[in-house]
Amino acid sequence: TGNTYSTSISITQNLFAGFNDLERWRQAKANTDAAAASFRINKAKLSHSLVTAFQDLLTAHESVTLAQEIYNRRRENQRLIELRFQSGRENKGSYLLSTAYAEQAKLDLLRAQNTELAAQTNLSQVLGLNPFDELQAKDMIPVQPLPKETPRFAALAEVLPEYLQATAEEQSSSSAMKMSRSSLLPSLKLTGSYGKQDQLNLDYQ
Repeated sequence: TGNTYSTSISITQNLFAGFNDLERWRQAKANTDAAAASFRINKAKLSHSLVTAFQDLLTAHESVTLAQEIYNRRRENQRLIELRFQSGRENKGSYLLSTAYAEQAKLDLLRAQNTELAAQTNLSQVLGLNPFDELQAKDMIPVQPLPKETPRFAALAEVLPEYLQATAEEQSSSSAMKMSRSSLLPSLKLTGSYGKQDQLNLDYQ
């Protein structure tokens, strides 16, 4: 009885695919650069939102303090004029005007308190905290000093994340267009194979 067997191995290596591999690598790099620029943009937006929310809360708190002082003074003035009016040393017009000033100051205080509450809620949302938690802003935001030399705005524009993102997206689109053209170009592949074939004889007695 005889059995025939064979075995082989094949290897294919792509040598040239019409610049498809090169453009695919360039597109992947451009997408990575665009993602990095997008991350910097989102980070800058988050930092701006945090600084703005903190400054709004600080300003609102100062407005409440100022409005409270104004209301206290106008309330004291209204009470003083009321006493003079009751004793006959002040006319009714002055009393009504002082009362109106006091009520206006009370309304301004209420508005300032509502603005502070809204600023607290906004800062809580930016920080990802419970909006019902009470927050207070203290101290001032540190500000970097302005450069002594006039900056080169043209050079600064080229390092902006938005500019880098647009450039990376343009490179990605260009690579995609070249990849579509690569299918029209010839390709070169190297193929090699190795095999063996033999016959196995089995004798039975």
